[in-house]
Amino acid sequence: MVFPTDRLYKFASFNENSLSALADQTVWFSDLDSLNDPFEVSVRYEVPKEECDKIVQYINAAAIDRKKVLNISEAEALELANKTYQQDPKGFCEKFELAIEHVKNEHSDLLNSLNIFSTSLDLPDDVPHSENILMWSHYGVGFTGFCLQFSASNFLNSTKELNPDSKIGYCKVDYVTESHVVNPVDYVPFVNEQYFSAMQFKHEQWKYEGELRFISGTRGLHHYSPDALDNVYIGFKMPINKRKVLIAIIRQYFPNTKIYLTEIDKASYKIVAKKI
Repeated sequence: MVFPTDRLYKFASFNENSLSALADQTVWFSDLDSLNDPFEVSVRYEVPKEECDKIVQYINAAAIDRKKVLNISEAEALELANKTYQQDPKGFCEKFELAIEHVKNEHSDLLNSLNIFSTSLDLPDDVPHSENILMWSHYGVGFTGFCLQFSASNFLNSTKELNPDSKIGYCKVDYVTESHVVNPVDYVPFVNEQYFSAMQFKHEQWKYEGELRFISGTRGLHHYSPDALDNVYIGFKMPINKRKVLIAIIRQYFPNTKIYLTEIDKASYKIVAKKI
C-alpha cells in the first residue's frame, strides 16, 4: 500500500510517559489487550456448509500443497490430491479437519502476539486530522493534550532502520459492520499476506479516527528519527506552564519541527492553528 498522503498524526495527553517518549524520540507499540477497542481482531472462522463444497476445497488445498512440496505441475498436483481422497475419503477429510483446527489456533495466537502503534492518516480530500474535533476531544483530552504530525514515509523508514530486531509493517484500517470472516482451509497449504488481514478491520463507529496502524512483533518503545516529526499542534486548553515544558522539549530534540497552537472558531465549527 502506498500512503495516500504523507501526513500522519498521533494525539497524546500531557503526562510523564508522553513527554518522556517525545524526548527520547520513541513511540509505544501496545499489545491488543491494551487497546481501547474490545473487539480488536474479531474473526469468524467459517468453512463451506455444504459437504460437496467442503470436499472440493479440501482437494484444491491439498493440490496446492503437493504442487509446492513436490514441485510438480498444477494438473499433476490436482490429480494426486484427487487420488489421495478417493483412496480414503473419510481419512482424508479427518486429516484436513485436524489441520483446520491447527490453523485456527495458530492464526489466533499469532494475531494476538502482534503489537500496534495507532495513528491517523490524512486522506487527500478530507479535513486534516489536526482539525478533527472528535480526535482532539477523545485522544487530545479535550484540547488539553497535543498532536504530533509525522511524515508517514520518514516515520516508517526510520522505525525500520532504528529497530532492526522488530519486523515492522503497516495497514490502513477499513471500517465494517460485521466481523472479519476467515476460511481456515485457505491457509492449510501455506500462509500468505491475507493471513494478517484481520488486523485491518474495525467497526464503522471508529471511522472518525481514519486509522493507519503500524504493526510490530515486539511490544514496547520503538525509536524514530527526529526528521520524521514535521509539526506539533498544542491544544488551546493546555495550561501555559505545561505548554512551556512541551515547547522546550520540541525545540531541544526536534529543532526543525514547526510548533502550532490551536484555536477554535465558534462561528464556523473550525479548528485553526497559529504558528508559535
